[in-house]
Amino acid sequence: MPDEQPLFGEPGLVPEKSAWNRSCVVALLAEDADPAVLLAAANEIGLAETPSYTLRDVEEQDWVRLTQAQFDPISIGERIWVVPSWYATPDPDALVLELDPGLAFGTGSHPTTRLCME
Repeated sequence: MPDEQPLFGEPGLVPEKSAWNRSCVVALLAEDADPAVLLAAANEIGLAETPSYTLRDVEEQDWVRLTQAQFDPISIGERIWVVPSWYATPDPDALVLELDPGLAFGTGSHPTTRLCME
């Protein structure tokens, strides 16, 4: 797609412009935040024009529970399980790595993690 071409330099060269032809920014703001003030600040970094924006309300939800619902126990090999701490161990005789998926450690589903564990 023509709107999805990154702008970058050749290896060892500094690019004239580090950006994309077109970008979309999504921000979660406090209820009393003024998007126009944020966009004015963005113009100070060299935007040619003030971008348009739309606002929508985000319903209050139990974000922790929604995030946890994305992760299930993962079986690796014949007897290893990676189990989020909020789940019961699927196999009590297995070797279990209990963790909370997050930024510092993932879910155990990445191929390199699986290979190392096997």
